[in-house]
Amino acid sequence: MAFVEYGDAESVLRALEVVHGAQIKTRAGAGKALLVKADEKTRGRLDEYEKERVKAEVRLALSIYLSQSLSLQQLTQRPFVCRTRTT
Repeated sequence: MAFVEYGDAESVLRALEVVHGAQIKTRAGAGKALLVKADEKTRGRLDEYEKERVKAEVRLALSIYLSQSLSLQQLTQRPFVCRTRTT
């Protein structure tokens, strides 16, 4: 058994996703699956981090969408003026 400390929530989430369940070989040659778990306090903090990350991603996506929509709106609502000269 070993304990690992991570510097940020993203690293913990990545370890839970990638390392958990990874197969390793023991010295005897048998295969074992790694078990990665977060304690209750850490799990709570990770849940909050994920909620905030989702909110930030939605805000960013909305911001990008609105800036593109605004540009498209500006292009489509620009009046086209045709001037002619008569002599």
